[in-house]
Amino acid sequence: MNGEMFPHVSMNVFYYDRSERSIYFHTAKEGTTRKIVGNGTKVTFTVSSMGRLLPAKTATHMSVEYRSVMVRGEIAIVD
Repeated sequence: MNGEMFPHVSMNVFYYDRSERSIYFHTAKEGTTRKIVGNGTKVTFTVSSMGRLLPAKTATHMSVEYRSVMVRGEIAIVD
């Protein structure tokens, strides 16, 4: 939480290391993310990729293909 009783959402560049099964984020050394995140903080990470637009005759029937993943775990700062 960010002190305002709302979850903190952070848009970051990331790298997935398949061999270590770890996700690394690039963040500023100062700022809200660093203030909130500490070793062992529980987090949820999501990423999605948009696919084809699926047009329709009306906007309410239009859709889009996409792929996504959600991962839950703990985060630690690596300097």
